[in-house]
Amino acid sequence: MIGLDYSPWTYIFFPNQLMFFMGGAVSYHLYKKLKSTLVTRLQLKIVFVLFLVVLILYSQVFNESYLKQAVLFILEVFAIPFIFILTRNYKFDRFLGNLSCPIYLSQALILKMTIAKSFPKTISLGFTTLVLTIGLSILLDLLIAKPIEKYSRGGWFHRQLYDWSIVACIFSLAIFESAFQKGK
Repeated sequence: MIGLDYSPWTYIFFPNQLMFFMGGAVSYHLYKKLKSTLVTRLQLKIVFVLFLVVLILYSQVFNESYLKQAVLFILEVFAIPFIFILTRNYKFDRFLGNLSCPIYLSQALILKMTIAKSFPKTISLGFTTLVLTIGLSILLDLLIAKPIEKYSRGGWFHRQLYDWSIVACIFSLAIFESAFQKGK
């Protein structure tokens, strides 16, 4: 390449990422159509189980190739709407969905803290980081997001308030982490 051998050019090149957005758009339109048709719970479960089998066997069947990856991507695009319909009323699915934003925002901070030599590591760096990231995300959801959700039930404002509260909390933790790094 022309000297752009660093992030984001090595793995986040826009044309490569565009296919994921387009796949998401196809999944969404398929989801809208499926919601208005009579799809039985058994059919939804069959698609879910078949997709799980594909994921489990993915690395075991055939050699790694672009074709294999493309087939998996296409299967994902078509399976996700069925899985969304199947799990849309599951409380655990909603719980995991609520953790996605805090996990995304806190993972780098937690990793930066756990990399420090003075930070105790249980089992391994990866395990410690995973447990702390999930733990912090659950705390953020319970102590910040849930009270805000109760306060402002509804629409765009609610979602923006939730997202910004998580960002503010992560920013506060980043300041704390910076002070922690200076004090070691």
